[in-house]
Amino acid sequence: MTKPDSPFTLPVLFEERLDGPRGYGRISDAQGETISEGIRHDTAAYIIRSVNGYEKALADAISWQEDFIKENQRITPLMEKIEKLREALRPFAQDAARYEPDEGDSGQRLWGEITLTIGDLRRAAAVLKEIEDD
Repeated sequence: MTKPDSPFTLPVLFEERLDGPRGYGRISDAQGETISEGIRHDTAAYIIRSVNGYEKALADAISWQEDFIKENQRITPLMEKIEKLREALRPFAQDAARYEPDEGDSGQRLWGEITLTIGDLRRAAAVLKEIEDD
């Protein structure tokens, strides 16, 4: 039997093992060919399983990407609504900051310099109506 170039092929490893102190003898060329054929078959089966695994992983990733796109399409309008609400509430929050800390006066009417405008009130009402209509 001719030795393959690599000392790590299965027939070579078997030869070294079988020539060892236990005296099992050498494997024949026919046995080496059978082992090599088995290795090729096992390697091909492993590659096919690997490719099938990668194909499934790729299909899963594509499915997850499609789910992400759908979810993003659902979330984007909600984020836009949140931004509109934030903008509509900003003038109220700015005026409310002047009345901090709470001194038990929450039931009183506003006093002092109010910066809210009728436009702020209308904008807040319009955004609220738009959100409620959806």
